[in-house]
This record gives sequence, C-alpha cells and structure tokens, in this order.
Amino acid sequence: MSGFKFEFDERAIRKLAQKAVDEAGREFQQEMDRLHRSYGGQPVAVVKPAVRAALRRIDVTASDEEITDYAEVIARGDRIVVDVERL
Repeated sequence: MSGFKFEFDERAIRKLAQKAVDEAGREFQQEMDRLHRSYGGQPVAVVKPAVRAALRRIDVTASDEEITDYAEVIARGDRIVVDVERL
C-alpha cells in the first residue's frame, strides 16, 4: 500500500459550496424577477407554463404544486423573493 494521504480542507469546500448556493439563488431570483415583469397580473393558466419553462431553463426541479404556487404569486402581481441561507 502506498503512503498516499488525502486531507479535505473543510473551510475551502464550505466556501465553494456557499458560492454555488449563492449563484443558484441569484439565477433563480433573476428568473422570478423576469417572470414577475413579464407575467405579473396575468391568469395562472398563462403564468404556469412560463414558470415551468423558466425553472427547466435553470435546471430547477419543482413539483406541479410548487409551480402552481409560484404561478399564483406572480399572477397576483406579487414578487417572489429568494432567501438563500448561509451554509
């Protein structure tokens, strides 16, 4: 057996993970803001397919119930605000 030893730099891994989470949150927020500007106040039946397509575009998986919830908020004319927690 070789004398190879591998150690993780936990702080560096945590920092990289937080960076990825922050970027995903920014991307999600940009899509929600775009949907709000483009579809705010329109019927849920119009908003829902746009929400589904936007989430697919940024590789976010959501249940039909979640997509409907997002569409209802946007249809009311309300803005969805993403709150990304710190790791």
